[in-house]
Amino acid sequence: MLAILDPALPFLAFLAVLYGGRSLLGLRIPPHLAIATVVAFAALLLAAFITGMVVHELGHALAVRLIGQRVDRIELGGRLARVTFSLGAVQISIGLGLGGSVTYASHRASVARRAVVVATGPVADILVAPCCLLLPLPRWETSYLALCVLASAVRDLAPAHTASGGSTDGYKLSRIPAELRAAAQVRKLLADPCWWERPDAPGILIDGFRLDVPEAEDCLRELGRKPSELLRVFTKPWALPDRPEPDVTHLVHVLSWKVLRSGDPPAEAVDLAAGRLEWVIDHLDQEHPDKRTPRHEMQSALALARLRQRRPQEVQRLCADALAADLDPDDRATVLALVAMARHALLLSGRQQLDEALALDPNAALVGEAVRFLDGGWDTALAAHDQTLSGPAAGG
Repeated sequence: MLAILDPALPFLAFLAVLYGGRSLLGLRIPPHLAIATVVAFAALLLAAFITGMVVHELGHALAVRLIGQRVDRIELGGRLARVTFSLGAVQISIGLGLGGSVTYASHRASVARRAVVVATGPVADILVAPCCLLLPLPRWETSYLALCVLASAVRDLAPAHTASGGSTDGYKLSRIPAELRAAAQVRKLLADPCWWERPDAPGILIDGFRLDVPEAEDCLRELGRKPSELLRVFTKPWALPDRPEPDVTHLVHVLSWKVLRSGDPPAEAVDLAAGRLEWVIDHLDQEHPDKRTPRHEMQSALALARLRQRRPQEVQRLCADALAADLDPDDRATVLALVAMARHALLLSGRQQLDEALALDPNAALVGEAVRFLDGGWDTALAAHDQTLSGPAAGG
């Protein structure tokens, strides 16, 4: 029930303020209005929504500047007919529709400062709403306009979060206490000189990453450059949630990919990576899409796990979606190198895929490994393994 109600909370809050305020103030639209008056009033309502949206985002932008951060981008409206231009160092994007966002280096700001930025948007709308009453219009019109702006502010203060990662300012504010607790836990963890040995380290770091704690993000990024410490953290038990957020699925993918790429990872780590990637893919298939990490990227990572698990027969199928997608040259080269190794392990020719990968980007991930692999190495063991599995079935 909560999953259904959650996305509807902002709309319900908007209606409650609009119709509740109208009843309390005794507002009535005069009967028998001329068509021109009705059209003009509808235009004023639309203008009120647009004004509220602009004031809201400018409130966020002003707060960003007040906390000493730089505004990178301001988006106003939807994706349709979008026009982008620069105003100084700030990129402005305007499109048809309602909504918007302000982009800045939020991970570099403290939790308290981020809270100020989040709260300033709705507060700006609340402050602007009474100003509508000063417009040289009939009282019923100015009252409706003020109610619309106020209702927009309350709508954004309603805590709501979608599976795709969208959230209201109210939802972000509701997470502030959890963010403060997570930040304290991360700092306490990292104060231990051997923190990566602690069994609770993965849970604390994942929770900190999910809640945008800068120290957790920096630590996980640094782990990618320390394979031994990464393996110690990765192979500890992880408490994966039943309803993961996109941040969690993204982190699982990134860390699994780093472990699988790190030379010759132990079988335990490979099996864990495969299981966690399967968990992510299952959730992407259902109700937790992750816009930052498309499904085909998860499948490619799982394909690498299957190759490490001596199951090359599954690799080409897992890479099919990636090869059909519009990839950057280095990403496509990586997938082709993976397919080339799998084909070679199955005693098929992978030279065409490897040559294409080398032409795209010889420095891409896995391309160097694929060159060594096709020139010799453990491909013979893989082929023998597959022949051992298929031999009895063929003889029967």
